[in-house]
Amino acid sequence: MIRTTRMIGNQTIVVTCEDFLEPQAEWLLDLIEGIGHTRSIHDGMKIQVGWTILSAVEQNGVMKLVAPNYETNPFTEATDDLTVSLSVQLAQNHVLTKLNVEGETSLFQDKIIAAKGAIDLERVYLERSTHQTEGDSGWYLGPVDNSTIPTRTLNWRPITSTSC
Repeated sequence: MIRTTRMIGNQTIVVTCEDFLEPQAEWLLDLIEGIGHTRSIHDGMKIQVGWTILSAVEQNGVMKLVAPNYETNPFTEATDDLTVSLSVQLAQNHVLTKLNVEGETSLFQDKIIAAKGAIDLERVYLERSTHQTEGDSGWYLGPVDNSTIPTRTLNWRPITSTSC
């Protein structure tokens, strides 16, 4: 684990993650520095970064960034280990860059519709509805071979077909 720190304004901001994510930790600190130019980072502040929501927590004179704990319960527990949050953001950014498309934000707690059994299939595809609502990502996960049909009819906008 590494602990990356940066002085932003008059505060020391700390990001903790696995060593291989050091470039992403620096990227995150650059992002936080941009926020710090317009307003001060304060204890309890929530910062949406892509799919996740980070919180600033003041501890021992420094401001630590913490994330929902996706390994236990992201709704009730937090962790200062940002490995999962940064890994997922890195993977999402990689896919968007590879496909040369702009992303649209969905949060980790937003609803996704999956065809029965699709999560266990080797090949799946994703489609996103053009009409998302708060708390509903608009995403549908289905089998590539169309062997399973969704139980609800929605207006879909194809994004990509991929094999997992």
